[in-house]
Amino acid sequence: MVNFEFDLIELDSFPALVTREFFGKQKPDNFAFLDPFFERFEQKFGPNIEQIQLYNGGAARSSLAFVYLNDLTILGVEFTDNPNLTSWFVAMAASFDGSSTHKITSSGLNGSRFSKWDELLQAPASWAQKHAPKSHFKAEFLAEKTKFFAFKSVAPKPGSATHLPTAFQALLNARALQATPPNLTDLDALERAVGVPLPHDFKALYAATGAIKELFYGFDLLSAKEATTQHASWTAIYNDWILEDLQSQQSAEAGIHPVYCTPRWIPFVDLMGGNYLAIDLAPAKNGTYGQVITFGRDVDRKRLIAKNLTDFLQKAATYDGSEKHELYSVLGQLKLS
Repeated sequence: MVNFEFDLIELDSFPALVTREFFGKQKPDNFAFLDPFFERFEQKFGPNIEQIQLYNGGAARSSLAFVYLNDLTILGVEFTDNPNLTSWFVAMAASFDGSSTHKITSSGLNGSRFSKWDELLQAPASWAQKHAPKSHFKAEFLAEKTKFFAFKSVAPKPGSATHLPTAFQALLNARALQATPPNLTDLDALERAVGVPLPHDFKALYAATGAIKELFYGFDLLSAKEATTQHASWTAIYNDWILEDLQSQQSAEAGIHPVYCTPRWIPFVDLMGGNYLAIDLAPAKNGTYGQVITFGRDVDRKRLIAKNLTDFLQKAATYDGSEKHELYSVLGQLKLS
């Protein structure tokens, strides 16, 4: 990335400082400052601004900004003297951390104290790149996630698929329910969306039935189409987040990756509130391809429920609501964390 000069920007008729009471103290009104500020930036650079990082130079230097556009362009901005703008900078710096030099972003939140002016002025392009928003490092973050998960296309062994019909029928009998018609077209679409072979017992289940309401004591078996929709939503989160975000505050039992989500977890039982039982097609070390796990919005600790789908159905068929049953914490009181 080549270095660049900062373009001068004049902010004529910038609004005067406005304060409001906040916990008994007068604080600068962020919205009264940021709204006209970003309105002027959009007038100059267009509507495709992703983020602005604004640096207050204090009394000794001109204030600077980096403008990050959606097309990954980075622009440098230097402000001409403006008494009202200076008043805002001073007031906002004092209200945040007492620093005469600080950073705010387009979200209106105060950032880290900014003190390395020499480094910025010597190499502004390098500084701008280093402090760019996460979206500017998509290729790097994707490579980091790919290396961590080491996703592979695994050819699942037939394993317990031959026992699935018996386990499934036992569950239907226990619940006094009937199988619903399957949709093999939707099952094929799910496998294409996941991009790797589905376990044989999973395919056998969806070749035998579609969605079944409250199959698991109040919780629904998703249809293949519903599973595809949910899989797409979680994949979008995975694609948008960096590895550090995916790992934040997450833990897991042995054999499961301690992350928020991956594209290789297929939701198939709706535990409500954005939480699911899933087929794990990206097991961690000592895990099993096709194991059944918990994951979801409120599931910070991923749990192993069964070594495969057939094993889970066999357990579900014997579940009677007893607190002593191993599925009670999932199907009884939904103790997912």
